[in-house]
Amino acid sequence: MQEFFRENGLIHQTSCPNTPQQNGVAKRKNRKLLEITRAMIFDAQVPTHFWPKVVATSAYLLNRLSSKIINQKTPVQILATQTDFPHVQMLPPRVFGCSVFVHISKANRTKFDPCAEKCVFVGYAIHQKGYRCYNPITHRVHVTMDCDFLESEYFLSSQLDVQGRKVVNHQVG
Repeated sequence: MQEFFRENGLIHQTSCPNTPQQNGVAKRKNRKLLEITRAMIFDAQVPTHFWPKVVATSAYLLNRLSSKIINQKTPVQILATQTDFPHVQMLPPRVFGCSVFVHISKANRTKFDPCAEKCVFVGYAIHQKGYRCYNPITHRVHVTMDCDFLESEYFLSSQLDVQGRKVVNHQVG
């Protein structure tokens, strides 16, 4: 890594051991990521084992929010002025945990099969231009742009509690 820094004219500094006060910016950014992640998990009632996908989504969104410190620009806009930034990363934001209907191509269905499968939106693809949609029945993650979002409905909220356990409604009477 040191060779990479030297070749690119970067100065690499580390903090002194046992001095968390030197990590102020990083600690604040990590706390912000955690706060957004926690809010998304609770709001969408997504099981906590989805936390890596939620953190990635939080980072994706944070990098696309304007900041007063950089003159109301987004970190992605600043990065794009510094380097060739792939347009793969430019997807419109969606409501995490909402229901999404992933289109099934004609090649993968018969005329009597459904045209779409209902999934839950779990974030943005890292190396492709597409949304990550999880089907809890098949346990398959689809990366696609060919989908329709129902952002007014959380997929899991009526089926699972916060820890991912199935909700059983008992009726009295």
